[in-house]
Amino acid sequence: MFQSAGKAGATDTPPLHLPVGSWTCDGHFANGAPISAIASFALAADGAAVTSTYDDVPPGKYHAVGLFGKTKKGEPIEYVIDAFSGTRSFHGAPMPNGSNGIAYANDDGTDRFEYDFHPDSTFDIRYSVTKAGSGIWSTPCIAGKNSSAP
Repeated sequence: MFQSAGKAGATDTPPLHLPVGSWTCDGHFANGAPISAIASFALAADGAAVTSTYDDVPPGKYHAVGLFGKTKKGEPIEYVIDAFSGTRSFHGAPMPNGSNGIAYANDDGTDRFEYDFHPDSTFDIRYSVTKAGSGIWSTPCIAGKNSSAP
């Protein structure tokens, strides 16, 4: 199920659309290595925000919590906290390919999260990081199936 988080403001920024529920995720890194995780999203702050958790299934070791919301100007923002990189902030924009997704990039554009949602209650998570000076993105993809869907 998809729900809209965030209240309509006085800007032209589209509403923040994020899934609500829990997903089992299986995918691979750019080098072909497998990855599995559980990703969960919940409405918070009377619908003004979405909280998230992301936990790799062993032997994976990545665990993160996230907070999605909007700035006072109505711009989408994501905060990610994890043991590897600490607290990071990412500014969001609709995906350029016309999909039902949103992309969040850090201020210098070297880190990027993409969430691409599909009508069948699945979605893709892509995390990309540019290598210093190369402009090459390393992109693991995870396709999630909503485990809270009927």
